[in-house]
Amino acid sequence: MPSDTETPPPHGSLEQPAGPPDVPRVSPKLIEEYGFLMGCGLERQALMEAIRQATRLGVTPHCVLLSSGVMAEADYVGALAAYLGLGICGPHEAVRLAVPDDEPVSAPTLARYTAPPGAGAGSGIVVLDGTAHRPTKLAQLVATRALGATRFALATPATMRAAVLRCRAEALAEGAAGGLYRKNPAMSASSGLSYAQILGLAVIAGLEIGGFLVVPGAAVIALTALLTLPFLIIVVSRVVAFAALIRAPVARTPLAGPRRPPPDPAGDRDPAHYTVLCPLYCEAAMLPQLVGALLRLDYPVARLEILLLLEAVDGETRRAAANMTLPAHFRVVIVPDRGPRTKPKALDYGLQFARGDYVVVYDAEDIPEPDQLRKALARFRAGGDDLACVQARLMIHNPRDGWLARQFAIEYLALFDALLPTFERLGLALPLGGTSNHFPVEVLRRVGGWDPHNMTEDADLGVRLARYGYRSRMLASTTYEEAPARFGEWLKQRTRWLKGWFQTYIVHTRRPIRLLRDLGLWGFIGFHAIIGGLILSALVHPVFYGLIVWAHFNGGWLAWPETTAGFALWSVALINIVVGYLAAITLGFAAAARRGRWRLALRALLIPPYWLLISLAAYRALFQLFTAPFMWEKTAHGACGPLHDEHGHAIALAGHRRQADGRSRQVSRKHHGSGGPG
Repeated sequence: MPSDTETPPPHGSLEQPAGPPDVPRVSPKLIEEYGFLMGCGLERQALMEAIRQATRLGVTPHCVLLSSGVMAEADYVGALAAYLGLGICGPHEAVRLAVPDDEPVSAPTLARYTAPPGAGAGSGIVVLDGTAHRPTKLAQLVATRALGATRFALATPATMRAAVLRCRAEALAEGAAGGLYRKNPAMSASSGLSYAQILGLAVIAGLEIGGFLVVPGAAVIALTALLTLPFLIIVVSRVVAFAALIRAPVARTPLAGPRRPPPDPAGDRDPAHYTVLCPLYCEAAMLPQLVGALLRLDYPVARLEILLLLEAVDGETRRAAANMTLPAHFRVVIVPDRGPRTKPKALDYGLQFARGDYVVVYDAEDIPEPDQLRKALARFRAGGDDLACVQARLMIHNPRDGWLARQFAIEYLALFDALLPTFERLGLALPLGGTSNHFPVEVLRRVGGWDPHNMTEDADLGVRLARYGYRSRMLASTTYEEAPARFGEWLKQRTRWLKGWFQTYIVHTRRPIRLLRDLGLWGFIGFHAIIGGLILSALVHPVFYGLIVWAHFNGGWLAWPETTAGFALWSVALINIVVGYLAAITLGFAAAARRGRWRLALRALLIPPYWLLISLAAYRALFQLFTAPFMWEKTAHGACGPLHDEHGHAIALAGHRRQADGRSRQVSRKHHGSGGPG
């Protein structure tokens, strides 16, 4: 049964209330249709305001009442059932419901009680979601004996979702763990290296070994050229990014400060339905901060749903969520414990329940700019049908927590303020960040969602979108993140990232001719420069230091090379170390200074030892690629001090609440059923 999308009658048939001329009119028919609620304790003024908001947002009045927390789902469905003279199917009866296969997982609208053995085809009771349609539509269904039934009952959305989970538990789990592989096996990291790739690596290694044995001088030159290429490409990209950065206008406005921007009524007239996916694992301590940050989002809650994706085995976070009082537009989704236990698998599972037209991913430590959803929606509507992702800029909010956090902050500033915008201008595939990326839901489902076996599902998805002919663009909005300040946590996170970049490169080079055809020559070169250049440069970087140490102990540190091969080797080593460091330091300094973070900018001088640590993580990632390719090393959060924005202003989250006029009122989950799985 299709979901009811009826909107209130056009303005010409409405009664104009007192107030400003831009206030939506209230239809007397809608007041009469929902009048039964006033007998349940709802005040007339609250109903009038709900109808006004529904008119502006293009939703049903009861959607406004439920999403704002003015009424609980169970109370509304109970009142409607009494008004229509129907029974109620309670949560404990969900085990007896059979949901048709054509009902959507995200918002099922009908089910049937399981008929007893030997019963006829028309036996049983049809159960309808009491919130899926307006009261008049439900009354028509009952009066006309639609759906081939003689008896009807109503249920809450939570009961309907519980029935879906019972009927389709295996299919939902399999869809999250193996959906991409079934759709396009060549795009999945679960297969590892192909036979052609193994053969190619063996041929290259054999040629190099044979060259060193037969013509060592030529082999050294060839190897030097091979190793220097990724470094030179990375250096050139940083120089281009620096040139673009210094020409761009300076944005010095606090992006996530303590103040929330004033509401924009005009911007509420045509909002899309947005779904926020928040995958959490062992994040009980971060849950209050995350909820506070999401409550600051300036978006109509009648068009917003926030799904907290909790792992079934994570009892601590599940208990923390159960003990919280969550607003009505929050919902907890329990991800079944089926391998691989990764963030992208949780996202794929949650995507199956998303009701929105657009979806955005936020991590546990994220603090997005309040108007980010509005900005993303505006960018999509102005960007064309081939715009599949807008990526917000990420910024570290805890650089005061130590040297590693400061270097991490500089790295993020250079990446999101300079490098990614440069890749966008050059028309290259964007290696997306793991959070604050916004997608149209249908496009995301069309390309297979996230790869549950890839440790950097974000970068992989950015390349896959480009291969399907879609564009990704940067968004002038910031999300604050926490950098790991302890070496152990940093090493685990960076190892996971680099392992994922290895996987991404392997996946998309399985069929190089197909990759060239998908991306075109320029995109093909860009892919190898960005993805391949990053991982190869991280692996090769310590080699140059090794050569310097070797030369020092052999007395040739300052000696002029005696052969052409030696001259080439030393020239390349010098260029890669000196020019590479100079380009990275200059770009990091400029990116931090442009944000007004001068103390942080000076720390860019300490990039060289940070690069060596990245190389350590790269070799650790290469080892894990063969020993534990799908092991997700969890990064602990919540160890930083008070939160600050880019100018040192405290970011206040606790205690922030939204009101019922399109914002959110806190309602206990026991009333509206948000604590149920799915």
